[in-house]
Amino acid sequence: MSEFSIQQVNALHKAGKYNDASSMCIEMIKAGQDVKEAYMLFARSYLFMMMPANLKDHQDGFLNAVAGAVKQAETPEEVFELEGRACDYVEQWQGHVTKKMLSSFANNPTGDQWQAYINNWVEF
Repeated sequence: MSEFSIQQVNALHKAGKYNDASSMCIEMIKAGQDVKEAYMLFARSYLFMMMPANLKDHQDGFLNAVAGAVKQAETPEEVFELEGRACDYVEQWQGHVTKKMLSSFANNPTGDQWQAYINNWVEF
C-alpha cells in the first residue's frame, strides 16, 4: 500500500479534486497514517462534495468524519481545536456553494433558478 501525505491531500483540495482527496484520506485512515488529520481532511473533502440540495442526505458523513478525528484527540483543547476547524470548513464551504449557485444563476437568470437558489438556502 502506498503511503500518502497530508500535503498531497491538501494539494488535491486546492485543485478541487475532493473525490480523490477523500479516497486518499480513507487509505490513510485504514493504514493508521496521520489518522486524526486524515479524518479532518476527509470531513473537508466530504463537505466540499456536497451541495445544499443534497445536504440532508450527506451531512452525517461529514459529522462522522469529524467524530472520527475527535475520538483521536487526547485533550479537551484538542477537541475544541478540531471542532473549530470543522466550523471553519463549513464557513468555507458556504462561500464555495454560494459562489457556485450565484454563478449558475448569472448564466441562466430564470425565475426557476432564482427560486431554487432561495429554497436551497432556506433548507440549509
